[in-house]
Amino acid sequence: MNKKMTHRLITALMALVLFILTTAAAIIPGAADNAYNWYCIRTPGNKRPPCPAEMSFVDKLGGFYIDKNKTDSDTDKVVYLT
Repeated sequence: MNKKMTHRLITALMALVLFILTTAAAIIPGAADNAYNWYCIRTPGNKRPPCPAEMSFVDKLGGFYIDKNKTDSDTDKVVYLT
């Protein structure tokens, strides 16, 4: 296989992968139904907001929405990487 054919094959495979990835939501029924977006909830007095009901699965799967060990009276600054 010469260099030109190899380049064309790689380009075709990359185009196919890109097509599959960008159309997966249309190909797989229900894939787009379970999409969630993170957003910031502003509260008076900069209090920590409650977890929205539609995000309750985060707790059930062992994830963190808000550190439950930290209270509003804590003065320590904490950064959570996501």
